Amino acid sequence: MIYTPDKWIVLEIKEFGEKIYKVLAGFDGVYTNSGSWRINSGIISVEQDENWIKFHGYSDSCYVCGVDRYGTNPASHIILGNLLQLGTKFEVMSEDTRWLMLFENKVHE
Repeated sequence: MIYTPDKWIVLEIKEFGEKIYKVLAGFDGVYTNSGSWRINSGIISVEQDENWIKFHGYSDSCYVCGVDRYGTNPASHIILGNLLQLGTKFEVMSEDTRWLMLFENKVHE
């Protein structure tokens, strides 16, 4: 499945001594809907050009994210707050992260 979010961020989640990276995607709604969100199964590889970053997930999904759309929408922002309240150990990755380098190194570890 291919998803193209209006806003997106990458979370580094620490589970059982391991780090996993996931896309938290926000999709804007129409005037009667505040939008929606999705979180992927975990990033396994990345492709990038000057306009788009493609994050491939464990579940065979692909999130095609605009390089200029890093951030949250109202729906995904609420989810971040919920994750904090649940005590989930995560960090929001910097917008300036070199995605290709991060995942190239991860594959070779």
